[in-house]
Amino acid sequence: MVIAVIALIMSILLPALRRARNTANRLICSTNMNQISLALRAYAADNSDKVIHAGEILYTHSAQEVRMLWNIALLPYVDVRVETDLLKNAAQTWFCPADKDPYPLGFKFNPHTGMTSYALNGYHENTQTNGRNVRLGPGGGYKFSQIPSPADCMMMGETSYASQFYDNQAPQTGKYNIRNDGHHRMTSGFYHDGSMNVLYTDGHVKAFRGIDCEKEDRWIPPKFDNGKHMFSPELRLQTAQENKSFWGPGY
Repeated sequence: MVIAVIALIMSILLPALRRARNTANRLICSTNMNQISLALRAYAADNSDKVIHAGEILYTHSAQEVRMLWNIALLPYVDVRVETDLLKNAAQTWFCPADKDPYPLGFKFNPHTGMTSYALNGYHENTQTNGRNVRLGPGGGYKFSQIPSPADCMMMGETSYASQFYDNQAPQTGKYNIRNDGHHRMTSGFYHDGSMNVLYTDGHVKAFRGIDCEKEDRWIPPKFDNGKHMFSPELRLQTAQENKSFWGPGY
C-alpha cells in the first residue's frame, strides 16, 4: 500500500517538475537572448550602427577569425573577459540549458569551436555573379536602421549546429549556390517542447512554435540526424517565401 501511494504521488509530481524545469530553461534562454540584444546594440553604437556579422563558426581556423565571431566579439559588452582560450567563457555565456546535444563540441576542426546555442540570422558573401554581394538577414552586413520591420524580423534563433542561419530555399539565394549548412532546416533548435526562443531585431524575445513538416533528409547532415536535441526534424521555421519580414533584408 505504501509503495502504491508513493508511486501515485510520483506520477503526479514528476510531470509538474518536468514542466517547471522546462519553464526555467526557457526563461534562462530568454535572458541570454536579452543580454545578446543589449550587447548587439552596444556593439552597433561603437561601429556606426552596424549589426555584427553572422560569422561561420564551423569554418573558423585562426585566433583572428575566432575573435571576429559574434559570440566572442560581444563578450566585452557583457563584462566577460576574453581569455587566452578564446572560447572558454563564450560557452558559459551563450548556452541554453535545454540544448543538451554534444555537437558541435569538438566538431570538425577545433575543439569547442561552435559552443553556442544561438545563431544570428544572416549571411554575407562576396560573389562574382553580376558583381554583387550576397547579403541576407540583419547579420548579413546591414545596419539596424536598414531593417524595415524590426519588430517582425528575426535577429537570432536557437541552434547547436552553426553560428548563422538563413532560408536557403528562397528564390533570391538559389542562383548564388549558397551552402546548405546554414539552412534553417538544419539549424533550428526547437528545444522547448516543440518551440524555440526567437530574438527579434527590436530586442524583444518570444517563443516561436515551429511548423510541422515531413522530414527533409537532403537538408540534414548524416552526422546530426540522430542528435536528440539538435533540432526537431518534424518542425521548421516559416520560409522567406511565406514571411519575408521574419527573415529581413536580402530575401
